[in-house]
Amino acid sequence: MIAVAVCVLLGGVLGGCGSGGPSASQKVCDDRAALNSEVSTVITSLRSGNFGEARTHVAGVSEAFTQLEKSAQALRAEQSQALRPAIAEMTNTIAELKSSRSLTDLGTNLDTLGTQVRNLTTQIADTLKCS
Repeated sequence: MIAVAVCVLLGGVLGGCGSGGPSASQKVCDDRAALNSEVSTVITSLRSGNFGEARTHVAGVSEAFTQLEKSAQALRAEQSQALRPAIAEMTNTIAELKSSRSLTDLGTNLDTLGTQVRNLTTQIADTLKCS
């Protein structure tokens, strides 16, 4: 009976007792890794000189970012607020990346996004203690 009460009381803080699913923090940490992977894929395509393939993979960057954004909304208020400015900044860069029409535009937007992803990755790791 006491164990059940402790689970109920701590459920919001610890993500539940025996919930089986990853916590909101873990989802954001996982989504951060997925975003990094997608950005790396685009960079690899660009370095190989394959603009068409890079443009194709931009959709993956956008999807990974959208998932990260959704997961971040499920965090505790102070954690979500800490990440909100960096996420908002990336929203604009992702839109510009998706509308890139030349290799130069794509490279410039990807450089900007790369810096923002590194900054957000560090902030997520610091805020959520990701491994």
